[in-house]
Amino acid sequence: MKKVDIKGIIPAFITPFNADGSLNTEAAKCHAQRLIDKGADSLYVGGSSGEMILLSNEERKTLLEAVMAAVPENFPIIAHIGAANPADAYELAKHAEQAGAAAVSSVAPFYYKYNFREIKAYYEKIGEVCDLPMIVYNIPALSGANLSIPQIKELLALDCVGGMKFTCSDFYAFERVRNDFPDKLLYNGSDEIILSGLAMGADGGIGTTYNVLVSKFAELYKLFKENKMAEALEMQHQINGAIEQILSFNLLPAIKVLVKACGCDCGTCRDPFETLPAEQEAALIEAVRGKLSWDI
Repeated sequence: MKKVDIKGIIPAFITPFNADGSLNTEAAKCHAQRLIDKGADSLYVGGSSGEMILLSNEERKTLLEAVMAAVPENFPIIAHIGAANPADAYELAKHAEQAGAAAVSSVAPFYYKYNFREIKAYYEKIGEVCDLPMIVYNIPALSGANLSIPQIKELLALDCVGGMKFTCSDFYAFERVRNDFPDKLLYNGSDEIILSGLAMGADGGIGTTYNVLVSKFAELYKLFKENKMAEALEMQHQINGAIEQILSFNLLPAIKVLVKACGCDCGTCRDPFETLPAEQEAALIEAVRGKLSWDI
C-alpha cells in the first residue's frame, strides 16, 4: 500500500500570472515561501484554485517545478494532476514523481458522465504509471461524480490510494469512511467548516482561502489538537467573517486581489474570469482589513 503522512493546513495554491498572461514563476516562489512562513504544512499545487483547466501541461509542470524549487528540502508538496484528457493526467503524474512531489491528487474524470468502473480504472491506471500515493479529490459539485459511500470506500481500498480530499458537507459519509479507513488520510475541503471536518476525524484541510488566511487556519488546527474547542470555534467564527466577505465577490479573482494586497502580486485570473473593477477591489480590501494573515 502506498502511504503518505501529510497532515495539517494545506493551501490550495493559486497560479500566478504576469500582466501578459504568462506564468509568473518568481511570484509562485514568493507566494509559496510566504505561505510556509505563516504556517502551511504542505501545498496543494495545480488544483481548482490553481486554474488547472486553463493551463497547458507544460505550464503545470513549470509551476510545480517552481514551487518545488522554493520550498525547504523535504517539505511535502501534493501535485494535482487531474485533467479532462486522462493521457495528460498520466503524463503529469509521471512528471510529479520525477519533480519530487510527495503525493499526487486528482479529481475524478469529468465532463462526460463516466460510470464508476471507468472512474476506478482511471485511478488504478495512475497507480500503474506513478509510484506516488494518490489523494482522490472528491468534489461532486464540480466533477459531477457523485460517489456513494460504498464507492468511496472501494476507491480508498485501492493500494495506490493514500487518502481523499473531501469537498462536500456530507459528514455522515465522512464519518463512515473515516471509521473504516483509520490509516488513510482524509482532508476537509470546505474552508467554512474545517472545524466540523476535524471533529469527524479529518487529518487537516486543503482550501482556497488559506492563500490569505493560512495563519488563522494554522491556529485553529493547533487549538483543535490541544482540545481547546471553545477557542477553536471562535477562530472558525473569525475565519468565516472574512470568508463571508470574500464570497460576496467572485472567489478566485477576489483571492488574487487579496494576495496582491498582502504583498505578493500574482496577477489576475485567466479568461474567461472577470477582473474585479477598481471600486470592488477597494471595497473587498476594506471589508477584510485586519482579518487576514498579512496586514493590508
